[in-house]
Amino acid sequence: MKTGHQVFDLDDGLLMGIVVNVPVKRYAGLWKSRHWNAVKKIDGVLYNLDSDLQAPQCFKDCGEVGEFLDFIISHDGQVLLVKNENRQ
Repeated sequence: MKTGHQVFDLDDGLLMGIVVNVPVKRYAGLWKSRHWNAVKKIDGVLYNLDSDLQAPQCFKDCGEVGEFLDFIISHDGQVLLVKNENRQ
C-alpha cells in the first residue's frame, strides 16, 4: 500500500509484525525519551500492542495501518517491518 511517505506492502504474506519507535515527552515535557511498541499480525489481523494502551487495538484494514504508520513517521518516529521469508 502506498502511504504519504513510504510504500508499505502489508499484504505480502511475509509480514509478521511492525516495530515502531516514537519520541515521547513526560512529566510536562521535562523528560524526553523514545518509546518502542509493536504491531503484530495475529490470525491475519494487525493489532497495536502498545503497552501504553489499556488493551491491544485491532486495525480495521491495511489502510488504517498505513495512516497510523504515516502519523508515526511524520512525528519523528521510526518504522521497522518484520518479515519471515520462510513463511508461505
